[in-house]
Parts: sequence; structure tokens; C-alpha cells
Amino acid sequence: MSAAWFKYALEQPTPTNPPIDQTGVNCNSGQSGPVFFLVGLPGGGSVTRDACTVPAGRSLFFPLINAFEANNPGENRNSWDVWQKLEKDFGPISELHASIDAVPVRDLNPVHTPYRACAGPVARCSASPFSITLPADNIFGADQGRYAPTVADGFYLLLRPLSRGSHTITFGGSGLYAGEETSQEITYHLTVS
Repeated sequence: MSAAWFKYALEQPTPTNPPIDQTGVNCNSGQSGPVFFLVGLPGGGSVTRDACTVPAGRSLFFPLINAFEANNPGENRNSWDVWQKLEKDFGPISELHASIDAVPVRDLNPVHTPYRACAGPVARCSASPFSITLPADNIFGADQGRYAPTVADGFYLLLRPLSRGSHTITFGGSGLYAGEETSQEITYHLTVS
């Protein structure tokens, strides 16, 4: 499911791209199926999103902290090369946290949490490398096109559908990326209708 999350988060053009949406008003853009994706911020940071409405009956999936690496068009890196670069840059992760309506999620020690998931060429990954297709107006200012192979690693939660009404979800984590401190602190005040 992490590969599907990255496709959702990265393949949308800048005007409707959910990770850079400060209010959550674009949270329904590109959503389909039984799972509804929530997002953090590119590169980390803090945001409170108050304008997101989730259809009733949808499970929620979101990263506490995550990262990806992709072979750029014209490069010749295979999935193992791309994976090694990601694993060199991502971590160690020092802290994870989440709460649903002020109830903390348990078992979020990054060393042994069961909520780690990856898409890559190693046995611990539940998904294979994938591709992303960036639109012309993408959040990175990168060339439009297909980026493959792409790999991802991170810590994610999948929640059962919430009851109709208002809910608050907070999540985030901190650690190192490419040797630099990174963290994210995300709050959603959701309406499930």
C-alpha cells in the first residue's frame, strides 16, 4: 500500500497536490477505492489541516515518516542501486507518534514497531519497486515523465473507517535523512460524512 500512497502523493499537479495543501481542502483530489490517504509534508515540518472531509466507510492510511528514491529518466540505476541510496539516507528514525481522538497509538518504538513497510528489492518489503509518473507541473519542479524503478521505506498506519462526525488525528516522527535532522508533526481535524 505504500507504493499506492506515493503514487497518490506525487503524481498530482502542484495546484491540487495534497502534501503541499496547508488546509486539507484538496484531500479528496485523486482519491478512489476503499482506502483514503492522508499525507504529511514534503521534507518535514508542521501543519494543521482543518478542511478535509472523508467519505464514511473508508479506511485511512498515512505515513508517520517515510522516504522514497527514484531512478531519474536517463539514469541507469537498477532497483538495488536505488534501494541502497534510500537506505543510506533514510534513518535512523528516533521517534514515532500518533493519536486518534486523543488516544495514543501503541507500539511505535521505531526499532521494533510492526508498522514499518517498504517497496523495494529486499525480502522484508511487502511490495516490489514501482514507478511514478510526474506531471509537468509537479511539486519538485522536476522533468515530466516516468521515474522507475522507485523504492520507498517508512512507517505507516492503516485505520479502520471512523464513525461519522468530527475526528482529530495527529501523527509524525523524527530522525535523520541524508545525515540531517528531519521531523514532521501533522494534525488533521477531519469530518467523516
